[in-house]
Amino acid sequence: LLEQGSRDRERAFAAASALAEQSDEGARGRLWLHVADALEVGPDDETARQREALEAAAESPSSRGAALSRLGNLLRRVGDRAALVEVLARRADHAESNQEQIDLHFERIRILDEAAAAGELGSTESSFATGGLFDAGAASSPESMMSPTGYSFCSIPRSSPAVS
Repeated sequence: LLEQGSRDRERAFAAASALAEQSDEGARGRLWLHVADALEVGPDDETARQREALEAAAESPSSRGAALSRLGNLLRRVGDRAALVEVLARRADHAESNQEQIDLHFERIRILDEAAAAGELGSTESSFATGGLFDAGAASSPESMMSPTGYSFCSIPRSSPAVS
């Protein structure tokens, strides 16, 4: 049904929502990932529904990593930097290793820096968003931001101002 017309997709999405409410956490996450898969091959106007399905899948610990990763890819594709920065923060909160966490925070900084360079953030917001410590010339990789003991030289705020 998800691959049929818009009316059928709406009915299928409503059915998936009802089924998800009756499912255990693991099954619920897998269900929403499956719904997102079906919507991915559908028409372009299904991006909002796909985001909704991936957000729902991210609520389940067993599918959180895959869902947030795919949601990040979707947000990159549609150019929603504000939402992407938040998804990267959520992924970092659940990273499996320190290196993965550092890489995700570095990507957040890079995106916020790009937004500031494009004039999407004011100078005060840009300084706040990156902790006032990021210089693309000085820190070109996550490793260059690390001290010899493995601690980061900058702190990265959990939440950031809205990026338009």
